[in-house]
Amino acid sequence: MKMLFITLCISLSLFSCNGYANHKTNREVNPIKDSTGIKADLLQVAYSKNNYFLFFKAFPDTFEDFLNLYGFDDEKGEMPLYLCYEKHIKFFFKSYDLNKGKFIPKLFNLAKEGHWAADATGVLQNEILIFIEIHPNDVVGYLETKPDSEVTHFWHYIFDGSSRNDKQNNAKFDTIYNLIKAINKKQGNIIKEEFLKMHE
Repeated sequence: MKMLFITLCISLSLFSCNGYANHKTNREVNPIKDSTGIKADLLQVAYSKNNYFLFFKAFPDTFEDFLNLYGFDDEKGEMPLYLCYEKHIKFFFKSYDLNKGKFIPKLFNLAKEGHWAADATGVLQNEILIFIEIHPNDVVGYLETKPDSEVTHFWHYIFDGSSRNDKQNNAKFDTIYNLIKAINKKQGNIIKEEFLKMHE
């Protein structure tokens, strides 16, 4: 552990992500770094080293943690990794093959608490949609193990952020609904009911 910590400290002085290092200097310096700051550092190192395993472990497990790392607050401004969100999110999805048993549960926990906003949350939403289209059976298999209320929240995030008349969002719904319904009618019904409820 000591060697890992030393390696991380050295590595952090060498890498930045679109100005992340400069961004850190503008934040209030806390002599005892909080968990968000430590996790941001771990993610930076893992990304720079192309270490999918370490990156996956450090990637946030909840939507709140995700926003604390990659979000933007109107009062506080950019979160620690805001400038890296697109690269990091896409890198996270590339880690699937190395973390198959844990990937979908982590993805589900992120999405079930999610709500759409611009920037990072929009990219995450889009990448989840792509993932579902590629791995529909795996996603449905996992959703069947979860309570319907949580599954509903999951699908709510997937279709959040657009009006009922948004053609792109309707096309997105048609694609996912037909894909999932063909695998599991119950899950298809949950998607349809939530989508219609969102756009009453």
